[in-house]
Amino acid sequence: MTGESRNLDRAFHNVDGLGFARRRRLVVLRAIWWFGNPIVLLLARWLGIWGVLETRGRRTGLMRRVPVAVSRYGPTIWVVVARGSQAAYVRNIAADPNVRIRIKSSWLDGVATLEPAEAQIPDYVGRYPRGAALLFPEDWSLLRIDVQ
Repeated sequence: MTGESRNLDRAFHNVDGLGFARRRRLVVLRAIWWFGNPIVLLLARWLGIWGVLETRGRRTGLMRRVPVAVSRYGPTIWVVVARGSQAAYVRNIAADPNVRIRIKSSWLDGVATLEPAEAQIPDYVGRYPRGAALLFPEDWSLLRIDVQ
């Protein structure tokens, strides 16, 4: 068994005991995480709709990078979090709210806060980040990053 196939087996393990809809959602999320995120991390350097959010791991203290869809409104950057408080980077932010975000080629320091999910996303949040709320209507929230 090659290293890559072992990683895929590990990514899709432990989904047998779940219901069909939840299992399908979990498999799709894991596939996006394994295949989509590395591609988006590369493209985020050139496209302004994606950013790279860097947080400090809550257990290890190591820096973690995750691609996010961003919407900038003045000195504030908004991110629609598809998995709400279950996302690992949101739990890292709860432990340490100081983050860095790269939009195109510049890194910005900021302080992140998780806003309560409202019934409707504010108008100044772009169309592309809104897709996360449409994809997961029951489990999303807004992340506000105040740039310093």
